[in-house]
Amino acid sequence: MSMAANKDTIRRFVEEGLNKRNAALIDEVYSADYVGHDPERPAPRSIEDLKMGMVGLLGNVFPDAQYSIDGLFAEDDMVIWHWTFRATHQGELMGIPPTGKTISFSGVNLFRMSNGKVVEDWVYRDTVGMLRQLGAMPAPGGGR
Repeated sequence: MSMAANKDTIRRFVEEGLNKRNAALIDEVYSADYVGHDPERPAPRSIEDLKMGMVGLLGNVFPDAQYSIDGLFAEDDMVIWHWTFRATHQGELMGIPPTGKTISFSGVNLFRMSNGKVVEDWVYRDTVGMLRQLGAMPAPGGGR
């Protein structure tokens, strides 16, 4: 697959999968032997983890969540997606009860593609910024 086709696959996943909560798209975009890497989780992620996240996290905690595509870059078999997440906190998250606060934070995903599907990815997000917006962590200088 071409670099342009790989970018189109990720764009479609963001717009039709994540933003429209179409978990069925995961099977079309991700390889059956997919492995995901997330520094906030000890074990590699799987396709089932992705589906549970889309239904659980996005469906219950942030049902109005939207991801932007701030940048989408491809080189060889890699696609890099720079994003901003915007949502209202409406369900319990990491022991934090719903706050009703609207949050916005950024991150980056790196996808390794093979035959038009994601076989491996790495995610990096501003969790500290999110927790500060939810009032669960003090802002720099001690404020909230």
